[in-house]
Amino acid sequence: MRILSRISLTTCSALVLSGCFSTKEIRTYGELSGALRHPIRIMAADTTIYDLKRFSFSDSLLEGEGEHLIAGRWVPFSGRLPMSRIVYIQSRSLSIVGSIGVLGLMGLTAAGIENSTPGRGLSVFRQMGGIGLSCPFVYAWDGLRYVRQGEVFGTALGKGLETSTACMLPDAAAADGFLRVRIADERPETHYINSARVCAYETPRGTPVYLDTHDRAWPLPALSPPLRAPREIVHKDNIRWKSEPVRRTGMYRDTLEILLPRTGITGEGSLVVHAVNARLPDGAFAKLFGYLGDESLPYLYRMEHDSGTIALLKEWIDECALHVDVWDGASWKGSGAIPPEANEVPFTRIVRIPAPERSSDSVRVRLRVLAGTWEIDAVEVDWSPVLRLVEHVLPLLSAVHSERGSADRSVRFQDSDYAMLLPGEYIDMTFAAREPREGYAMTYACNASGYFYEWLPEQPVTGDLPEILASSGIDRIHVVEYLLRNHEAFLPVLFAR
Repeated sequence: MRILSRISLTTCSALVLSGCFSTKEIRTYGELSGALRHPIRIMAADTTIYDLKRFSFSDSLLEGEGEHLIAGRWVPFSGRLPMSRIVYIQSRSLSIVGSIGVLGLMGLTAAGIENSTPGRGLSVFRQMGGIGLSCPFVYAWDGLRYVRQGEVFGTALGKGLETSTACMLPDAAAADGFLRVRIADERPETHYINSARVCAYETPRGTPVYLDTHDRAWPLPALSPPLRAPREIVHKDNIRWKSEPVRRTGMYRDTLEILLPRTGITGEGSLVVHAVNARLPDGAFAKLFGYLGDESLPYLYRMEHDSGTIALLKEWIDECALHVDVWDGASWKGSGAIPPEANEVPFTRIVRIPAPERSSDSVRVRLRVLAGTWEIDAVEVDWSPVLRLVEHVLPLLSAVHSERGSADRSVRFQDSDYAMLLPGEYIDMTFAAREPREGYAMTYACNASGYFYEWLPEQPVTGDLPEILASSGIDRIHVVEYLLRNHEAFLPVLFAR
């Protein structure tokens, strides 16, 4: 999920795939053969870049001569690259995107081939069905089948933004002492899973449990709806308040003020937000991608290696978060923010908020969001005097990759060893369950760390960037960096459609 992924990827050419493209089947090795007369640019799994003037290939290897970008310096290169270690290949007339290790093993589709023009580039991705993008889906076995529970590390576009996130597993059911969880790649992306674990929390039966923004679990025995709020968010009923992307000039953010009941005498409570992230208009990102053109991979390289670019993209994660303020009787005080998380599976997060000393039986809370990024189902509050729950990490018994066998070593530890998932692949994990005490129940959550790369769709060259920049001859990467550093300059581009 992942609103920032869209924003960051507009800049690196990797994040927006609307699912509205017309597609047709192609033979991918044939397309690669068609690029033999052109120079190509490769990004490898270690995030270094190769510019090859000449190349040849077989089913498993690509051999060529040119230059290799390492630590910011180009050095001569002549040698072989395993197809399984290649993330992207670009040519001036063709871009073949994704893990090339699967070429010849699965059908790929080209986006908008009939509308492509020479020299602009063509991107290839696997057609997975559905619309939009998603990071790894997490499933839990409910006793009969795997049920989708959530999405993880949704803002980790590239290794430079690698992160750990968790999702609750409300449908997980232990059977015969085992708990089964699946992590699956179901979109045109390549996922790198660093580690995965399942935690169990013991609570009295019937007590809701949710995670806060630090992935800590809290019991919520006395949830209450708002006293005053937009009617869409008063009850959890899948009728959502939507932050619409259509804006008048300058109106790029939404603010909701709600009034919550104040119960009990505790000084801190749990604000509970049930939501899903909306999809920003694809057009603006397509324009930036088209504008970057063959500079997209060098920009992706910067995202992996340049601390300033990484910090800039983290700013956009914060820009796309749901910010929570509490009125203390004199002014609004920031209490926290919920980062973008998922655009397919609804999720719930807690922000711990203070009860202002001057408040009596109610508390004023303000929610702030970037327009077009959030759909809120309900908001609740619980002022119960509780402590966060003790986390019991379940022993991992096995992890099996759908195509490559054991992935136990790759996902057991958070280290330099990653399990790679291509579209259609998954990892099934089995954990030793934990038995609750009499009168108690176990609630589970899955925590996973990693990052992903998008498979690039074809996009036209943008014509909507500020005219003075688009026509000035300035380096394209510098233009994109300027727009992303100056939010008020980029937002009109973002909401142009």
